[in-house]
Amino acid sequence: MTMNPKLLLPAILGAFVVFVAFVFWYKSQSMQQEVAGLPPGHPSTIAAPSGDDSGMSDAPSKDNVNHNFLAEENRLQMAVEESPNDTVSIVKLARFYHDAHSLEKAIPMYERYLKLRPENTQAWADLADCQVNLQDMDAARATMEAALEHFPDNPTMLYNLGAIHANAGRFPLAIQYWKQVSTMDADESVKNMAIAGLEKLQ
Repeated sequence: MTMNPKLLLPAILGAFVVFVAFVFWYKSQSMQQEVAGLPPGHPSTIAAPSGDDSGMSDAPSKDNVNHNFLAEENRLQMAVEESPNDTVSIVKLARFYHDAHSLEKAIPMYERYLKLRPENTQAWADLADCQVNLQDMDAARATMEAALEHFPDNPTMLYNLGAIHANAGRFPLAIQYWKQVSTMDADESVKNMAIAGLEKLQ
């Protein structure tokens, strides 16, 4: 079956984006042990100050949020500087930047972390997510390929690598990876997405 790549691309890209969300739900145990939730002081975790009798709004001002954000960034940076090989501090800073959508800053921190803890599957997924959101699909492909050197039978990574190839128009490679996923003893959500991708390509 011949398909128009321009018509196929959005469909495949949509599947990949949806699946990235699933990847984040599938937290690795090691990441759960190291980081629980957002870093303290991140704007999403800052509670509004209590009100007073003046009737003023208790919502934090933009300046206060920025101040707290910068203070937390400085605290996390100092922790990494003081203990350069402390993976907990490194990944907290990576997650802090990721959550703040400072993806260019998050990427080198994830890369630094993975040099020390390459067994953490979630960190590989987080790094690839940053790269995909920056539209750097070549970097995302390289990340998934590097991850698969450590986890050659990981269906999530195999699916995502297939999706990256599909987005780039490398359909034979996408089919190869998705066929592999479709025959694995994998989560049904992963298998179903691989099968759906194959139906679009074959």
